[in-house]
Amino acid sequence: MATNKTKKQHTVPEFYLKNFSNDYGKLFAYDKITGKDFPTNTEDVTTRKYFYDYTPIDALLGDQTLEKALSVFEDACARTLKEVIEDLEGGKFNGISIRQRMILAEFIHIQLTRTPEFRIISEQMSQEIERQLLSKGVDKEFIEKSGLKADEFDSKEQQIYNLISPTEEWVHDLCNRTWFFCENKTKYKLYTSDHPVSTHHDHEKGEHEIVFPLSPCYILSIVLETKDKKLEYADNRLLTLKPENVEFCNHLALLKSHRQIYTCDGDFSFAKKIIKKNPNLSDPDRPRIQGGP
Repeated sequence: MATNKTKKQHTVPEFYLKNFSNDYGKLFAYDKITGKDFPTNTEDVTTRKYFYDYTPIDALLGDQTLEKALSVFEDACARTLKEVIEDLEGGKFNGISIRQRMILAEFIHIQLTRTPEFRIISEQMSQEIERQLLSKGVDKEFIEKSGLKADEFDSKEQQIYNLISPTEEWVHDLCNRTWFFCENKTKYKLYTSDHPVSTHHDHEKGEHEIVFPLSPCYILSIVLETKDKKLEYADNRLLTLKPENVEFCNHLALLKSHRQIYTCDGDFSFAKKIIKKNPNLSDPDRPRIQGGP
């Protein structure tokens, strides 16, 4: 008997995207590849046909194993994120619990991994590894026998492997970093995107962080590395964003997005200004990996 399969699979869950919808349930999108912005809804963005279907796993465990597992996982994440946002919006925020931190850490790991952008980054990383090996005089035959040949790399297989691999060590490490939440009281709304968890690394300032917009008015920052000792005291606290901080976060969302960013009010004037200054950001084949010497 044929089973009903989920054709349109979300690479960013709807429960998260709904936080960026307006009071009428509308979401506004800006596509940096086409340069167009338009009203839409959470059902019709960040979807790919049969994106998580993977025959080697489905043949063993049943149709759409990963899609079903992600749906179950999302239920727990949705409840936790709702709790945190309600506390933030209701003025009751007094930090998050260890349980909430662990669930959000797991969600961040999954969300970093489950998007089309992850596949492109993985492919470019594979190409860069091969380039680096060749530049150091490594024999082509050795590269091929070692499975490091870039044109034989399967980014979907790598993505599926990362999604099903144990994450306890990664989650534990992330939970032990400095987490702080920021409130946006400016007239500008925070963007999110089709690759909403962003990583930012400033070698000059010694800063490395994960930035995750929770809604147009709240954002989570996880400090992985910093020279600023004052941030150590910000753990589990609520800070306030300045206009320049909102610009930085929105610039980062645009930079790290696969092709679309989203907001609740349809104001993409800042994004369009950035694209005008940096037209390479609208190139779908733009480099994501910074090559070495």
